[in-house]
Amino acid sequence: MNPVVQEELLRQTLYWQEQAARWQRSSAWATWCYGVLVLISLGYIFYQLVEARKTREHAEKTQRFKATLQVFDELYAEEVSDTRRYIYNDLPDNLDGLRHRTMKRYFEKCETALMAFDRVGFLIQKGYIDHRPILGHSWTMVWRCWQRTEELVLWARESRDDDQYLAHFEYLFTLSDAYRLEEGRNEPRIY
Repeated sequence: MNPVVQEELLRQTLYWQEQAARWQRSSAWATWCYGVLVLISLGYIFYQLVEARKTREHAEKTQRFKATLQVFDELYAEEVSDTRRYIYNDLPDNLDGLRHRTMKRYFEKCETALMAFDRVGFLIQKGYIDHRPILGHSWTMVWRCWQRTEELVLWARESRDDDQYLAHFEYLFTLSDAYRLEEGRNEPRIY
C-alpha cells in the first residue's frame, strides 16, 4: 500500500479514536451529572417525606389535643357534674331487691354521666384519644362512679338483654383501676 494512503488511514484512525474517547468522556461526564441529579432528587424526595411525616404527626397531636379538651369539657359539663353529684350523694348504696320501676328511675337520673363515661371509654378504646391525660386528671371520678353504679349498669344490661351495654364505661373503669395500681394509689373514698 502506498505510504501516503497508509499515513492518511492512520490519521483517520487516530482521529476517530480521539472522537470516540471524547464521546466516552462526554458520556461519562453526563452520566456523572445525571447520577448527581438523581441523588439530589432522591434527597429532596426524602426531605419532603420527612417534612410530610412531621406535618402529619403534628396534625394528629393537635387533633388528639382538641379531642382531649372536648372530653374534659364533656366530663365537667354542668349536667354531667350534677349527675355525678347525684351518684355520689343520693344513689342508694344497695340496690338489691328494688322494683324495676325504681331501678329505672335511678338509672335515668344517672344516665347522663354513665353515657358520658361510655363515650369517653369508646374514644379511648378505639384509639381516638390518649387515655393518659384523661386518667391522670380524672381517674378517681371514673373509679368512684363505676363503684357506685356498677350494680345499676348490670341491671341495665340485664333489662336490655345486652351484655355490652355501657361496656366502654366498664373499660374506662378498668383503665382507671390499672392506672391507680400503677401509680400506687389507694382506692378513693366513696362518698
